[in-house]
Amino acid sequence: MKVRLAAVLVFVGSASGCFPYHFTTRIGISGTVVDARNSTPIPDATVIISDPANQQVASASTDASGRFRIAPHRVWWIYIVPMDAFPYRTPATISALGYESTSIAVVTNPMGPKELSLGEIHLEPRAQ
Repeated sequence: MKVRLAAVLVFVGSASGCFPYHFTTRIGISGTVVDARNSTPIPDATVIISDPANQQVASASTDASGRFRIAPHRVWWIYIVPMDAFPYRTPATISALGYESTSIAVVTNPMGPKELSLGEIHLEPRAQ
């Protein structure tokens, strides 16, 4: 009985243009933070993702080799097709003691990839 009900719901949802979809509400990012002058890793750097209203939503610190990872946030939801899944930009701010901070615009597309590698992020040492 439960299998039949599930099959009917899937058919009705598909026929009406609704379907469940696992979408990304905050993209995951990873990368390595290095010194811009000599490319050495920067441990204990802070990476912060903010929402479009500039409120912090996630953060991470780099390990001894300068690497970091912030996991994505994904949810299931019902979509009505056709729909517009507009990508949006969120700032990722990278800072470390003794270095100039930098910001990178990270583009999140709810229907796109769930993770993005930023590669090497170069921070300039502060002038003494």
